[in-house]
Amino acid sequence: MWSFSNPVELVFGIGSFDSVADLINGRPYCLVTYDEPYFQMLGEKLIEKAGKPESIINNITPNPDFETLTVCCQQFAQMVSSNTVIIALGGGSVIDAAKVLASSNNGFEPVRLFLKTGRGEEQLATYPIIAIPTTAGTGSEVTHWATVWDTKAQKKYSLARETLYPTHAVVDPELMLGL
Repeated sequence: MWSFSNPVELVFGIGSFDSVADLINGRPYCLVTYDEPYFQMLGEKLIEKAGKPESIINNITPNPDFETLTVCCQQFAQMVSSNTVIIALGGGSVIDAAKVLASSNNGFEPVRLFLKTGRGEEQLATYPIIAIPTTAGTGSEVTHWATVWDTKAQKKYSLARETLYPTHAVVDPELMLGL
């Protein structure tokens, strides 16, 4: 296992998933993932080491859109505290959704306003993210933007904020073998 930082602290190596509990370090956390058996198994493994999360948001869809993210942000707002860390376990869509949650402030509306107008950034929240990619290719685990879709209007937006760089990206090649 090795690590690199620029600005995301990258932890790479077989078995590096086991280090996530140490990165959480007893803080309350929200697990953002997919509702599929493989991700449920990984979530259970994380819970064994890090304890029970404040919340689990597992209704993430490919290419997260305004409708799905509105529901996710409502769930997030009802279940987390101000010092919550977000654990994004999955592919680019999960990591992008986690970045939206990290910006949401009592719901999706402040994010929607910022995406559509570029205004209101001061209304957005900032939660730390630990990204655990299970696919290779998007690079979302080391960037400061998220792709968000408005399927009704047939538009794609980029949520870009310096605060959206994950604090850590844990890249465990073994997690990519099960998909």
